[in-house]
This record gives sequence, structure tokens and C-alpha cells, in this order.
Amino acid sequence: MLKLNFKKMVLGGLFLLLVFAMGFAGGIFFSTMAAGMGEESTKTRETRAFPIFELGEFKLSLPGGKFTDPSLVSFELILELHNQKVLETLDSEKYWKALFRNEVISESLSHGQQAFQSPEGLLKLSESVTTRLNNVGPTLPKVSSPVRRVLLKSFVMQ
Repeated sequence: MLKLNFKKMVLGGLFLLLVFAMGFAGGIFFSTMAAGMGEESTKTRETRAFPIFELGEFKLSLPGGKFTDPSLVSFELILELHNQKVLETLDSEKYWKALFRNEVISESLSHGQQAFQSPEGLLKLSESVTTRLNNVGPTLPKVSSPVRRVLLKSFVMQ
């Protein structure tokens, strides 16, 4: 009778060890599978550096409104370009820098003081400058918009 109980205990222990091992292995397997399920939707986008083109410093006197005084604004702009070919095109002729500077001044003056008094105004101004520069900029094959973004390097308003 003792042998029968000892055999039952050993078999029972082996069965419990087998169930535990299968549960442990299954948990690891299914957790790695579940972690891989969302992999497609959570892919991280690699950011890369784009070529930049410095437009230089702008100093503008902005007229005042009905209840505001005139103000002075000074800022430096950098253009983030689509690719290296656009940078080479802009660097090859001084015409593009002069044209772009003229367009930035014109767009800034048309937006007035309000564009420089809030972050939202600066963002809208940079977006409209980007659109305007893309409209007058060089046309290259496979490049619909040569200027990706207009970035402020420095900004002072008095």
C-alpha cells in the first residue's frame, strides 16, 4: 500500500510539474505574440535631417493699429528644404535668395503686428511664408514643394 501511494505521489508531482512548465512556456509564447501584434501600428518614424538654406536676418518696422504703437521686429529665418538638389539649385544663383527675402518681407508686412504677438500668429505666418515661397520657388522634377518649413533661428520684438 505504501508503494501505491508513493507512485501516485510521484506521478502527481510529475503531472503538476508538467502543467506548470506548459503554463510558463505558453505564457512566454503568447506574451511575445501579443507584443508583436501591435508592432505594425506602433512603428516609430525615423526622423532625418533635411538640408537647410539660411535667408539671414530681417529687421522690419511694423505700423501700429488704431490702438497700438508701431513696433520693430528682428528675426532670422532658415528654410528646411525638400532635398539636396533643391539646396544646390538655390545656392547656384543669388536670384533665389533675393526673391525669397523679398517675399518674406512682403508676407510679414501684410500680416502685421498681430502675427508676431503670439505663437499661433508666428505659426500661421511661417505657414503662409512657406506657401508663398513654394509658389515662387524653382520647379524641379519630382519635387512639388521645394521648401518644407520655415524655421525661426532668432526672434526679437520691441
